[in-house]
Amino acid sequence: CRLVTPEPIEEFKYDRYLARYGIYSVCYYPGVHLLDKGQGNSLMSGVLKLKKSVETKINQTISEPQASLTAGILIGSRQGIPKDLLEKFNITGITHIIAISGFNITIIVVLLMNLSKHFYIDRKKMIWIIGACLLLFVFLTGASASVVRAAIMGMIVIFAKHIGRLTKVSNLLILSAVLMVVVNPKILVWDAGFQLSFFATIGLVYLSPVLEKYFTWLPKKLAIRENTTSTLSSIIFTLPMILFSFHRLSIVAPLVNLLVLPIIPLAMFLGFFQIVAAYLSPFLGQMVGWFTWLSLSYVIKMVEIFSSFTWASIGIRINWIIMISGYLILFRLIIFNKKKEEAR
Repeated sequence: CRLVTPEPIEEFKYDRYLARYGIYSVCYYPGVHLLDKGQGNSLMSGVLKLKKSVETKINQTISEPQASLTAGILIGSRQGIPKDLLEKFNITGITHIIAISGFNITIIVVLLMNLSKHFYIDRKKMIWIIGACLLLFVFLTGASASVVRAAIMGMIVIFAKHIGRLTKVSNLLILSAVLMVVVNPKILVWDAGFQLSFFATIGLVYLSPVLEKYFTWLPKKLAIRENTTSTLSSIIFTLPMILFSFHRLSIVAPLVNLLVLPIIPLAMFLGFFQIVAAYLSPFLGQMVGWFTWLSLSYVIKMVEIFSSFTWASIGIRINWIIMISGYLILFRLIIFNKKKEEAR
């Protein structure tokens, strides 16, 4: 095909978006000819075949759009999700549950850590279990740069929860960010996913403990209080970047996240056993899949209800000065709270 230089699409800097992956030319309507096969990485080939097999089992045991939503939550494959439903997810501010990002994985990791408390699993053992699950997840989703980054951010949250010392976590967070930037310097400016992952992790580590003091009226049972503060802290810390990059403020996002996020671990748990059951028997997979369908139907219903409000999402454009000012205020509040705690 004829190679052309990518150009910005309206306000979206498509050329710089591709440049972060080292792509400076694109082609449209290419003629593709198979030259050879069996020359790729055998390990990656096996992983991709497994991923394709998992997608097939999901589609055989559950209907759409719940099937595509299950694949999106479990293995980051969301090609089959209808565009109108994706737009509703954007309006309600919960796209992170179907996009493999630091925001998504860190929330899931926090929920898994909380589940370990209820099942009386030793924290050290749980860290190894979650670490192994994240490693398997990275390979299953294709080990793309965004997934690897998200997994690293997720492990930082685990480490923070384990040691309970923010100074060490600060060093680890900065070191991880520096290493990722050294590998690919372009992500520092042109990768919104990297930026959102970084700020979401900061919010979970530093702001969540601050907010938890104001939500003592919520029950600790089933980790409702911690899940609430974790969700709000991530939303707050990613808000300035979202307004700067995407010019959209979801008014209903906090409430929808609180209503939907507690269901996601259940949906993932059911989806996992649905796939295992499907490999044993299609009928058994469909039986388990009914419960997966039910849980995700609730998620879709909440999204449809709240996205229908005319005021659910509004356009807000801020410049980089306001964005930086917002983060300076947030960091100032965290430092002030830390000094207040030390004074006590």
